[in-house]
Amino acid sequence: IAAVGTLTHLSGDKLLAFGHSFLGLGATPIPLVASRIEALVPRSHVSFKLASTLASVGAVIRDADAGIVGLLGRQAEMVPIHLSLTLPEGKKENFSYEVVAHPLLTPPLAALGVQGALSVMEQSLGPQTFEMEGSIRLKNHPTVNLSDLIASEDGSREIAQLVSSYL
Repeated sequence: IAAVGTLTHLSGDKLLAFGHSFLGLGATPIPLVASRIEALVPRSHVSFKLASTLASVGAVIRDADAGIVGLLGRQAEMVPIHLSLTLPEGKKENFSYEVVAHPLLTPPLAALGVQGALSVMEQSLGPQTFEMEGSIRLKNHPTVNLSDLIASEDGSREIAQLVSSYL
């Protein structure tokens, strides 16, 4: 998931972009990446750009009314997530990804990753049963062990929401 905006001002390693807030979250450590504009979609009410992300170039350090402030060369703190799924036929699938370390953003972004990983299942709609076992490990905190069984018409969404609720 990425947002693309216009670079407003660059001075040394500091930049101002967007010309408006992104999410309005204030001090928000989000990765800052270069992008390539693939297409402009003109609209009479709101035009937008379609873009591809490129390499990481720094970190957003503030999301303010006037725009986002970033520092080139800085890295945003990320939360690593590792999933191991055992499919009904016994095959294991492993997934690793990172999400932004922010109290409001980490849970829903982690849930999106879980739901995406669960999409490898042949059946994504209808009756499903998921058995979840896992742990959450944070620096300077005790490990939290998780175990649950969900049988539902929309199990992949429910298991993703459950994981999100623990974060």
